[in-house]
Amino acid sequence: MSISNHERVGRALNLLKEGLYPYIEREMKAVYKDKWLLATVPHIDPDNTLRRKPEDILKEDVMAQLKLMPSVTIWMRHLTTFKLLSSSGELLW
Repeated sequence: MSISNHERVGRALNLLKEGLYPYIEREMKAVYKDKWLLATVPHIDPDNTLRRKPEDILKEDVMAQLKLMPSVTIWMRHLTTFKLLSSSGELLW
């Protein structure tokens, strides 16, 4: 039996969630040390219905992970080192 596109996308998002969390944790700890979870709170939507901790939200919600990344400046050090070159070697970006 073949799987649907919906199931494929769901599996891909689960893999992304599982792979992103350790990266986010490592990079945030490198900058914010033990207060890294506290630094994420302003960037996570309040979860009033379930009242989960920021760590639980980041572990379980890929959307929260993806929303956090552009809103915290520590990712810029990784993004600014990326340069896009054309086939002739000229800098495009």
